[in-house]
Amino acid sequence: SAAIAVALALCLALPGAAVWLPATLGGSNAQYSLAMGFEKRGDFHGAFSRYELSAAAGNPFACMAIGQYYEYGIDPVEEDSEAADAYYRQAREFGYE
Repeated sequence: SAAIAVALALCLALPGAAVWLPATLGGSNAQYSLAMGFEKRGDFHGAFSRYELSAAAGNPFACMAIGQYYEYGIDPVEEDSEAADAYYRQAREFGYE
């Protein structure tokens, strides 16, 4: 399809596009991977927003990560045990054990 051709062209033309392109298209695992990369660079705002996108798409690991942000009050959020518990519950509903 045309979308696949464009994606392939981007991956060949732009270094690193194979990493960020799937996340741009919305894949929960890709968003989660991007979030971890943001965290490693110390960009917790960027990481949190990617975790939110991944969690919204059903990724249980992203739900756990967001729960930890709320449990420990990691910037950009304030400590909130109720929000943390809600995300931990959602992670279990999505299959986290």
